[in-house]
Amino acid sequence: MTNEQLFEDLKQYVSATVSQATGDLVTEISSVRAEVTSLKDEVNKRFDDVDERLNEIQNAVGRDVAEHDTEIRDLDKRVRRLEARAA
Repeated sequence: MTNEQLFEDLKQYVSATVSQATGDLVTEISSVRAEVTSLKDEVNKRFDDVDERLNEIQNAVGRDVAEHDTEIRDLDKRVRRLEARAA
């Protein structure tokens, strides 16, 4: 085998090795992307669930505040009437 043939064989070996390693990396990157996408979807779902619960809490609190506000206004009117009668 001449040096040139040996060099060509070495180039082919290196090329094949790099190609195989690149293919393995592409496969690994694809796998990681799929996992990241899955995790992102799960996180988004959890955020949606939390948002939904927060909206329910805000609505319930808002209703309670509105009811109490109305009750306070009514009580204030009654107190003013009683004060006016007493004066």
